[in-house]
Amino acid sequence: MIFDRGMWEKSLGFMASDNLPEWPCPTCLEGVLKLDRRSLKIRKLTRQLSDEVFESEHFEENPLLGFLSIFAKVAIQYSEIKRWTQARFTGFLKCTNDNCQELVTFTGLAKIPIKNPQGSYPMATCEVLLPEYFSPPLPILPLASVYPERLRCELIRSFSLFFNDSASASNRLRTAIELLLEDQNIPNVFIGEDGQPEKNKHGKTVYRNLHTRIEELMKRNHDLGKMLLAVKVFGNEGTHGSELSKNDLLEAYRVIDYVLSELYLRPLKHREMMRSSEELTSKYR
Repeated sequence: MIFDRGMWEKSLGFMASDNLPEWPCPTCLEGVLKLDRRSLKIRKLTRQLSDEVFESEHFEENPLLGFLSIFAKVAIQYSEIKRWTQARFTGFLKCTNDNCQELVTFTGLAKIPIKNPQGSYPMATCEVLLPEYFSPPLPILPLASVYPERLRCELIRSFSLFFNDSASASNRLRTAIELLLEDQNIPNVFIGEDGQPEKNKHGKTVYRNLHTRIEELMKRNHDLGKMLLAVKVFGNEGTHGSELSKNDLLEAYRVIDYVLSELYLRPLKHREMMRSSEELTSKYR
C-alpha cells in the first residue's frame, strides 16, 4: 500500500454510491472495500435545509455549529431541494480479500435524486454520499510495523477524524510528532549531568516545548526537521480551533509519510543492501 493522495481527494465531496473510491481495507491493507448495497440505509431529513447550510464545512464537521449558524443568519432559510432530497445514510463496506472480508461501517450525509414530473431522473440515477465516519478508520497512510506502536495508534486516531473534524485530526498529527521525537531519543524534558530530568527552584520538572525539540532534530537532519516544523505549525492551527482544509491536511499526511519512510524504512533498506553486497563479496572474492 502507498499513499494515494488523488484517491483521498476524490473522497472529499459527495460521491455516487455506485462509484465509490477503492478505499484500502484497514485490516489486511491488501483488499479494497466495496459497498454492500443491501446494507445501505438512507433516511431523508425531516426538515430540508438550504444547500448552503447542508453542504457547508461547519455542518459537515460540527453539526452544532451548523445549526447555530442557521439561527445566526436570518437570511438562510429552510428550502426545498428541487433536484435532491437531503438525507443521512449508514451502511457496510466489505473487503474484497477472500482471506480477510473485514466489514467497515460508515455513515454520513446523503442526497437522493428526485424524479421529474415525467417520472425520470433529470441528472443522477442514484443517491450520492458524503461519508463522515468510518469504523474501523480507513488507513490514509501505510503504517509499517517498524514504526513505534504509540505513533501508529496516534496516526490512526487522526485518520478517524479526517472526514468530520480536520482541526482535531491535525492536532493528533502534532501529538504524533511528539511521539516520533521521543522515539528518536529527543526527550520532552531537560536532562541534567546526572542523567535525570532537571528541576526548577520549586522542585518541578522543566519541560521543553515541541519547537525546541524539533530544532534538535534539525541538527541531525535539517531537512526532515524543517518538514516536521511545518506540520507542527499546521497542527497548532488545529489546536487553536482554526478552520483547516482537508486538502492541506492531506498534504501534512504526505509530509509525515515521507519523514517516517526516511527515518525508519530507508535505514532498513540500506542494511538489507549492505548484507546482500557482503554476501556477494564473500561468495565471489
